[in-house]
Amino acid sequence: MGREITLIFFFGMLVLIGSLLASQVAAPPPQPPGGPGGADYPHARVRQSSFGNGSELYWLFEPADPMPADAPVILFLHGWGALDPEPYRRWIDHLARRGNVVIYPKYQEGLNTEPQTMTEAALAAAVDAWRRLQGEPPSTPSTGAGAPPGHVRPRGERMIIVGHSLGAVIGANLAGRVAMGEAPLPAIPALMLIEPGDSQGRYAGRDYPSILETSRYQALPSDTLLLMVVGDRPDRLVTGTIERMWPALEHLPVDNRDFIVVQSDDHGRPALVADHFSPCAAGPGFPALLDAALGSLETDALDYYGYWKLLDGLIGAVYYGRDREYALGNTEKQRFMGKWSDGTPVRPLLVSDRPLI
Repeated sequence: MGREITLIFFFGMLVLIGSLLASQVAAPPPQPPGGPGGADYPHARVRQSSFGNGSELYWLFEPADPMPADAPVILFLHGWGALDPEPYRRWIDHLARRGNVVIYPKYQEGLNTEPQTMTEAALAAAVDAWRRLQGEPPSTPSTGAGAPPGHVRPRGERMIIVGHSLGAVIGANLAGRVAMGEAPLPAIPALMLIEPGDSQGRYAGRDYPSILETSRYQALPSDTLLLMVVGDRPDRLVTGTIERMWPALEHLPVDNRDFIVVQSDDHGRPALVADHFSPCAAGPGFPALLDAALGSLETDALDYYGYWKLLDGLIGAVYYGRDREYALGNTEKQRFMGKWSDGTPVRPLLVSDRPLI
């Protein structure tokens, strides 16, 4: 009997110690209440609609409740294979509820779509979306997926491009074409290129060519704002792509361009992992098993203080003449990534005017 009591006491102490240790593990920072990346949303709802077919299909996400008369426009270019917006849905909703219109081109009909066609498909979708927002006759019909009778108008003749992985390459291609007068889109005053990954390489027994249009990048106006952002675990595809892209972008003044590394941090739990998929912020419609397999599609401080804050800062700088210090300049506000629940700062962004890889 005494031995049983001793064992019960022993295991009880283990449980108690485990609980105490768990309670002492630091939690990551929550979303800040306001400012770039923050949760001060002036719009209660997001209005979603889709148009077009095949590779030229696109989604529009507009602020609603209340619906503004006009708004900044963000062209959001996904990574290869993200054939619907769900892998990025929380980021898209964040942008729309902050008062921006988001255009999300599909640009590839399926996983076998040839990469050489993707820039053209993204361009066709973006042009049609812009015309639709402007109230001009678009060339594609509604898919019937919640198409509203009217749209939020663009604020000014400009749009910001954000692209992830292959979408970052396509985004740079489109900006270059606009600068060369080869695309009927408005001015592109700012670009955010995240983990850029070219299509060049051998995959599943096939050789794919590069889709980089670096000769056009050199035409970007000197007042273009550029952020190139990577995690601290870039693979060879990303580093190789950056090595070919960056020289064509170095004509931009150092004050207008930053290369940024988002750092992983395992000080607490859950850990913050800055890998290739960390810019994703999956919505509730994303398959749970796939989310678990990819491992970093949840929304966390890397989003709030990293990707979301940086893009919000660019939007503020371009459209409202504010918040540039959150996006550019190697400032404290740009680098700051919040604090763990025990007060320890999250590892800051690393910022340079040249690649840190």
